Amino acid sequence: MEKRRVLFICKDNSVRSQMAAAFLNTYFSDRYEAYSTGIEPLEINPYAAKVMKEIGIDLSSCRVKDIKGLEREKFDCVVTLCDSVRTPNFYFPEHKKHLHKNFKDYCLPVCCDSAKKGGPCFPGIIKIRRQSQKGFPDRQWSEEEILNAFRNLRDEIFEWVEKEAVF
Repeated sequence: MEKRRVLFICKDNSVRSQMAAAFLNTYFSDRYEAYSTGIEPLEINPYAAKVMKEIGIDLSSCRVKDIKGLEREKFDCVVTLCDSVRTPNFYFPEHKKHLHKNFKDYCLPVCCDSAKKGGPCFPGIIKIRRQSQKGFPDRQWSEEEILNAFRNLRDEIFEWVEKEAVF
């Protein structure tokens, strides 16, 4: 049986697409060959790598990939994982199937200018900072809170891949 080629796309190729491709390659490698890419690739998020390692999946050998490096490739299915990259037709006009699943980026530390400059950021901080301007106290997120958010995303992606693994 020929393996179906699946490409997961998210904005940064640092969390969601890496996790989804790793799940497909780990648990469904008999049927699928998964790849991941990003429109604006960053580095693999260390929290994503840490929570994947907790369940026995090592992302240390994975590298972020720019979508432009895959434009000539053919895929059976292109899966977009965030609304900002919902339409892959510009890059992959010949793919056979397109799926879209927007995973909230509530735990991605690429959500604010501070993170892009190498500073700490947690998406909830944006909301909390807005609230603090209205009289609510600002707070720092603990490492465990951040890891729990990444674990929730990891588990959400795995459940979706497991149920939708008919790419």
